[in-house]
This record gives sequence, structure tokens and C-alpha cells, in this order.
Amino acid sequence: MIEHKKIKSIGDILHRVQEHGFVGRVPEQEMFDRYLKGMEHRNERILNLFGPPGIGKTELLGQFKRQAEKLGFRQVLVDFREIGPEFSAFSRALSKQLALPDDNNGDRDKAVLQGLHESASDGPLLLVLDHYEEAGALDKWVRTALIPGLHIRTCILIGSRYPLLRSWITSPAWISMIVSMPLSELSRSETDEYMKRHGNSRMAEDQAWLHTKGHPLMLSLWSGKMDRILDSAEEAGTPRVEPLLDCLLDYGLEESHRKELTDVLEVAAFLRHFDQERLEAILRRELPFAIFDRVIQLSFVRKYSRGWQINRLIREALRSRVKTRTPERYHQLRESTVSFYTARLQQKLEQGQDVTEDVEELMQYIGNPVLRAHYRHVEGIHYMLEQLDHSNLEEAKSYIRQRQGSARPCRVICADPETGNEYRYRLTREESLLRLVPARPIELAERYPDTVKLFRNHDGQLFGLAAVVPVNREHLPLLASSPVSRAYIESLAPEELAEIRQLSGPDRHKGHFLLALDMENLEDDHQRSILVHFTLKYMLSGERLLVSPPPHPYYQDAYRNLGFEIVPGADHSNYGGEMSALTLVADSRGKGLFRLFEKWMTTPLPLSESPAALSAAGDLPLFTSREREVAEKLLRGLTNQQISQALYISEAAVKKHLTAMMRKAEVQNRTQLVSAILGELPASK
Repeated sequence: MIEHKKIKSIGDILHRVQEHGFVGRVPEQEMFDRYLKGMEHRNERILNLFGPPGIGKTELLGQFKRQAEKLGFRQVLVDFREIGPEFSAFSRALSKQLALPDDNNGDRDKAVLQGLHESASDGPLLLVLDHYEEAGALDKWVRTALIPGLHIRTCILIGSRYPLLRSWITSPAWISMIVSMPLSELSRSETDEYMKRHGNSRMAEDQAWLHTKGHPLMLSLWSGKMDRILDSAEEAGTPRVEPLLDCLLDYGLEESHRKELTDVLEVAAFLRHFDQERLEAILRRELPFAIFDRVIQLSFVRKYSRGWQINRLIREALRSRVKTRTPERYHQLRESTVSFYTARLQQKLEQGQDVTEDVEELMQYIGNPVLRAHYRHVEGIHYMLEQLDHSNLEEAKSYIRQRQGSARPCRVICADPETGNEYRYRLTREESLLRLVPARPIELAERYPDTVKLFRNHDGQLFGLAAVVPVNREHLPLLASSPVSRAYIESLAPEELAEIRQLSGPDRHKGHFLLALDMENLEDDHQRSILVHFTLKYMLSGERLLVSPPPHPYYQDAYRNLGFEIVPGADHSNYGGEMSALTLVADSRGKGLFRLFEKWMTTPLPLSESPAALSAAGDLPLFTSREREVAEKLLRGLTNQQISQALYISEAAVKKHLTAMMRKAEVQNRTQLVSAILGELPASK
């Protein structure tokens, strides 16, 4: 609640609400504070804050202004979105703030410069130029006349969708004056804090992160409309986010007014990564370079090693709009994209090339919602693999100690953009360590130094570990003794064991066994996608990949939907607990790759019968037996139609059961009902 005693206007209320609601950007604020305090000892005078539409530039500029005010800086603000690229409007805006007389029309630029200079001579000055992408022809005057004439005690803060490039970086002198500050989305913790400050529940925090991934504009829209979104939840149980995506899309497409740009963007939205050749292949015509160049300069388009990529939210919004408004064009573009990548994939297979990249591009079209959900939020997969040896052994030991010491329960939440189905998994602290501890990776690395690999990010930080063991003579004793792989070796027939004993050397084996695959944070979408990417590399290698993951629904669903099959007679209970762990295999030898693709492109495998889900539903004794059956299907992400088909009842009966269940659990909608069943909301007893 806002204290109104010192409030004198509605503007004051807006200011207080904005200040209270500002979340995150701590590194940027600390950097700006250091910059202002040490300005007299630095050459830099221009701070360039940039990022795509709705990323929160103006809000951060406001926070910077409040910081500067506390440090005694006088401030002058020019918003080019309000004044446009006309010098007369620019000078009027400055003259008004500097209290300059109106009789200097003949030398207005000199009067403005003099006013700014005198203002800075009385104390440090912060000149804020917001929405600088709208400056147009004034850009040259700002660069060649305004900034060089400013007092040395002036700090220039430029907010724009784009970094200061081209004319600004043609001189080393200009480069030395500029500090770049690119903005991206908020983190998960910052997103949760934002939702808390706006009075939303824990369930709303999960929904916000799931559908906005910390994008500030989407968060603002989401928070303000949360009650109405949840109240209007569709039967599939997913909040209606299309109106919010439409708003973001309209805001972003302000940059591309020409129809030919929008047409190309719609095609690019069907590609996870695009370049000019790929666009021309889908369009089936030549694309002028000038149009392609304009597309890749848009602020919501980023360059990656594989090509360019549209921001995920805008990409989904574009595809959704095409699907809704021009369904025939949507299906034509979708089929053209699938045909293009299928042809590339087949050509690479014939040439023995790595097809992981093409499979990942097809991931958004395959008939498997679980895989689409896990890959949905990844703009670019970045990691480095490093062999574990004596040079990094101590660091690996430290990672394992840190994982064991700081392990905590985690929740994996993702949603399929095509169907809207949500997938939720909860792992206890102990379950989160099961892919790491039983494999004993340090002992493994010391005995077999070629088997353990470390995952590093671009900063060199270690965040994961994998143990991949060749199935051959040298490693047979290890596989026969490891609790993860022992059951598989024991299940083999004598002639199969004899065949393995004949295989010796690094290139002679009967596939690989993935003993361990651990990430420090399964709640992180990027790390989960790295798990899939790493697994795909081995799956698509033309060999056999064996795994025996913990008996948890998260791992069962992941591997079954990746196309792994059960190895008969190789189940075991070596992870502890009552549930048996299966041994699974993916065989890409010969025609095996094509069989995998057929599985991915057709109807997905049913999700595993989750003991956790069944237990959660059974723990609500207020439900009838039929309602518990409905609850179990609900937790598996099934729609009303799918539930009715599975239980051989009408959709009307399903709706009736859901209504009764929501009343008993004292919740308002389907999403809250799922949370209540999982214990995330208090249910009635």
C-alpha cells in the first residue's frame, strides 16, 4: 500500500509504483554507479544502453536517473519518440529544461550548447537521450556538434534499440568514449521477485516464468492481467497468452513497416536459425540482399554461430498470428520448412555427416510435445566440453562437493508452444543427485581417464558432468561393477559377452553406456536443453547408446520420448527405493536413424505412468475414485478430449468431474487444481 501523506499528485503515485516495482538489473546499476563516481578519472562519457523492444530500457533509464539524482547530478532528458528527428523540437525540449530565453532563434544550437555547458559547470550533468533510434538526421548533429561541445563534467546516457555502430565506431577516439550496456531478459529469481511485488501467488510466478521467460514487457502485461488470464483459462489448462504476444509483436514490428519485411519475418519465424539461403529455399525465390540486410538489423534478431534468430517470444507470436489469420499459408510454410530440413538431413546422412543441428531445427515440428517443450526457450545452445584429467581433477572434485552440499529439491516446468500442454516434475534433493553420485565419476576418471567430460559455459565456469563409457573389452570390468550398468551386463547372453571381449581399442566397441549426466540446475531451461543436445550427439552417431536413468517420471518421459527402447531383463533397484530402474537403448545403426525420425515425426509415446502423480492424486481423499483417475490424467497434461477417450466417458462428464474437484480443493481454475494436487497449493482436507 502506498503512503499518501506525502503524495501531492497522481504523477507522484505513478512514480512511487514504478520505483517500488523496479526489479533486477543489479550489475547494470552497480556499473552505472561506479561510472558516475569515477567519471573524472575516465575517458568514457557515453553510456549506450540498448536492447530489443520491451526489454525495459526506459525503466532502467529511470532508475539511472534516480541514482544520478542521489549523487547530485542535474538531469536533462530528451525522448526522441516524443520530439521526432527535427532540430527545432529538440532545441525547444532542451531550452525548456534549461530555462533558456526564446529570443535566440537565429543561433538556437549555440544557445543550447552554451546552456548545457553552463549547467555542467555548476555541477555534474546527466544528459539522457531516450529512444535514440528515432533520432534520424539529428544523429550526425548530436555526434559532430552537440557532444564535442559539452562540458567535461557531462555524462551522456543513450537508450536505443540498437548499439551505436557505423559512424560512431569509425574512429578509435569515439570507441574509447563509449561504454556499451546490452540488456536481456530478467532471470528466474528476478521474475519471481517482480511477480511478488505486484501481489501475485507462487503459482502465478511459475506461470509468468513459463510464458514470459523474464521479458519485461510481457511480465508487465502478464502481471496486470493475471486474474483475467487465469479466469479465462482454456480447457487445456493453459492461460491465454495470445493477446499479450500480439501486443509484444505489434510493439516489435514497429521497426518493420514494409510488407516485404513482414513477409520475410513470417518465414524466418518458422526457422530456429536462418540465413539468406535458407529463407530463399523456403520462399522458393530469390531474396534481395537489401531486404535480408534490413531483417537482420532488427533489434529482436540476433546472430549466432548457426545463423540469425528471432527472439523466441516474437517468433512464437509471428507463427501464431500466421496460423490464426492465414492458416493455409501457415501449413504451406510449415511443410516447406519440414521438407527443406528433411532433405538436408537425408543428404547429410548419405554423406556420413553430423545431423544433430538439422534434428534440432526440426525439433519444433516433430510430433513430440515433451521435446518441443524442453527446447522451447533456448535461443542458442552454448557450452564447451572438456576431458577430465589431472589438470582439472581438483576442480571436478570441488564441483561434486558443491553439488552434494548445496543440492535442493527442484521443480522442472515447461510447456509445449503448439498444444499448450504443461509438463511439471518435482525432484527431491536426493533425486536431483542420482545422475551423479552412483557413477562415482572421480574414481571413474582416475581409472579410465577417457570417460568423463566436463561442461563449461563461455565464462569457463563448470556447470555439468558426463560419464560415457565405451562397451568393449577394456571397459567391461567397469560396466560389470557399476551399479548403473551392472544389470545390463548381467542380462547379456554368453555369445554377446564374447563379442564384447573381442572389441578392443578406442574405435572398437558395441556402443556407449551413459553412466552419468549431471547438471547443477535442472530448473534452468538452457541446461536441460544441453542435456538433450548432448544425448542427441551420441544418439545420432550411427551407434548404440545405452542409459539406465533413475526411476523418476522426468527421466522416464525424457528418454522414452527421445526414442529409447527398453532392454529386456536389465532392470534393477540399484538407485535405492521401491521403484526399479530400466535400462534403455537407442540404436542408430543402419536404418535405425530413420526409425528414430519416424518416431519423432509421428504421434508421441504416452507419458509414463507417474507414481508421483498417482500418489499425489491418491493423497486427496476428498476425491472419488473416478476423480482420482481424472486427476492422474490431468497431471500427465491430457486435454479434456484425451481424458474422455482414455477413461471412455464423455467430455461433458470430464468437465463435471473437474468442476467438482475444483470445488472440493477450493481453487478457481484448472491450473490451480494441478498445483493443489501436487501440493503447491493447500487443498481442503
